Amino acid sequence: MGGLYHSWYDARLQWDPSRYGDIREIVVPNKKVWVPYIYYLNPADNMVPVGNRYFTNRVNRNGVVVRNACSIMKTTCEVDITYFPFDQQTCEIDFYTFGYYSTEVYLKISNRQVDMFYFRKNSQWNVQSAIIKPHDNVEFNGTITAVLVLKRHPEYFTVNILIPVLFLCLLNPVVFLLPVESGERISYTVTIFLSLAVFMTLVNDNMPKSSKPMSRLSVLLIMMIGSSTVLCLLAIIITKIYFKDDSNPVPNWTAKILHIMKFRWCSKFFKMRRVESYDISSDAGTSQTVSDDNIRYIKKEKDFAKENFQDDSYQNNDNRNDDDDHSQEKMSWKQLALEMDQVAFIYSVIFLIITLVVFIVDGLLAK
Repeated sequence: MGGLYHSWYDARLQWDPSRYGDIREIVVPNKKVWVPYIYYLNPADNMVPVGNRYFTNRVNRNGVVVRNACSIMKTTCEVDITYFPFDQQTCEIDFYTFGYYSTEVYLKISNRQVDMFYFRKNSQWNVQSAIIKPHDNVEFNGTITAVLVLKRHPEYFTVNILIPVLFLCLLNPVVFLLPVESGERISYTVTIFLSLAVFMTLVNDNMPKSSKPMSRLSVLLIMMIGSSTVLCLLAIIITKIYFKDDSNPVPNWTAKILHIMKFRWCSKFFKMRRVESYDISSDAGTSQTVSDDNIRYIKKEKDFAKENFQDDSYQNNDNRNDDDDHSQEKMSWKQLALEMDQVAFIYSVIFLIITLVVFIVDGLLAK
């Protein structure tokens, strides 16, 4: 509900108080005086003036008429739900006097701040600012606009929707930590999928039906539902591989792909031992300046370096032989399934972290 305080001058309503019992003000109904009916241009229902015929007008002896008219204003506003439930909406209400030219009736702003004396706080919205300004379009000369900036209280949606959705997202990759023999993987992933679908319905019920722009929360839920679908399919495939008969050997290219995805080349790189050899020699010029003790010390260091080099060479050869033997070993289907579990868990966690970080950073930058 809102009201308009407006006044105008009517020369026909002047009088001398001394001639009328020192009466300086009177209250007159609408049908007895001229009243400028003010309409708001963007109603949600029928276009009706602010106030009705039952409101009265106060007239003073100088011909100034003061009218306070209020009504329940149902208006339409463009809603931006990009960052729901942390969104902020700007709603504009345009007021205009139909049937008159701007040279006849011109709405002039006396106070740019909306009077919030009778305002009562709302449980869903907080009024950030409320001002009155002239209309931006020059074609609507004489039109005034009330601009309301509303910020949503996000506590309800955060506790009941956002936090449970984040917990469900964290539970998504855990499916690959369950033992395959338990037989609970498929039911687990389907339960997570259905839970996300339920929260998707709750979010849609509490948001305005708008497609431009889409809510970031809806996009996140769609991505998590898609991720849950992929993880469910992977769980089914891995379960089938785990119980496959070992009479059919595992293809070599499968093991190679898993090694690449697990960054085996990186681990091998860090396990390599670099051995540096130094050729210790002395020429004629240096032998003349080095003492016998120093020469003996250099020889000992040289022999020690050779021994270490030979030991490291043997160790590297043994490691290479072990790697060759390991590469020649045939991987079983159960081992392949366990390897796929590790790879799927790692990549699903990475995907989840990147997705959440992107959405959080996007929300912080928007502020």
